[in-house]
Amino acid sequence: MQHTPQTLPSLRETKLIALDVDGTLVTRWNHIPQNVIKTLRSVAEHDVKVMLASARPPASIRLVMNILELHGYAVSLNGAVILDENADVAIKHCLGQENVLAILEHAKPTGVTICLYSDENWYSEVVNPVVEHEAIVVGKDPIITDSIESYAAEAAKLLLVGDHETLVPLQTQGRALGLSCEFSVPNFLEMTAASATKRQGLASVMNTFNITPNQVIAVGDGHNDIGMLELAGFSAAMGNAPHDVQDKANTVIDTVYNGGVGLFLLRLLQNV
Repeated sequence: MQHTPQTLPSLRETKLIALDVDGTLVTRWNHIPQNVIKTLRSVAEHDVKVMLASARPPASIRLVMNILELHGYAVSLNGAVILDENADVAIKHCLGQENVLAILEHAKPTGVTICLYSDENWYSEVVNPVVEHEAIVVGKDPIITDSIESYAAEAAKLLLVGDHETLVPLQTQGRALGLSCEFSVPNFLEMTAASATKRQGLASVMNTFNITPNQVIAVGDGHNDIGMLELAGFSAAMGNAPHDVQDKANTVIDTVYNGGVGLFLLRLLQNV
């Protein structure tokens, strides 16, 4: 799909900007470009709420919020957890114990790496490069357990990491159970309750502040961002996003590696 130039919304009429984190604000090396930090702080001075919406757990969301000097609401674990004005857990949607056990029964024999997230804690049965990198991203080590099934009742999200071809049947199984199952990247499959998506998390925060879609801008790069992009009155997909994600947005901006969000926000600031 060829994107035609879109008229940017006015920052004066914008009440909320919802931003994905990984692949949008943060590079794969866990780095936030300086131009992004600077322009985000400038946007906040215009009485516009900036809200993070991420697959990351609350502890990791708070770390990013502190770096960006953001305060207030955030969507965590793909919408399974909503943080309130104090960045405390306000809403949590669990996967359901039976659903988690069913997924684990099929996932474990495939050899994929499995991480289970409650709200403040996360669990794994192994320590491998995937888990070690996730610990850096999360900013907190997992609880290593001999039986991840023991924490099924408190699970808000399952992360399955492996070959895309191995994960697709598990996605199909999860959807058959009525779960939300989306790839954040091709080898990362994220499972949450059907009531837990970024779209629904964004809608919840919009309702809290009586904000309408035409007052919202959303930016993302992954398949788990599509619902959020569709809900917002204006949406931007990253230049590093898959083409089918870009097709859902009003415009495509530069890549995360070039500080695309910062460049986009700068254009909004010039449109005040």
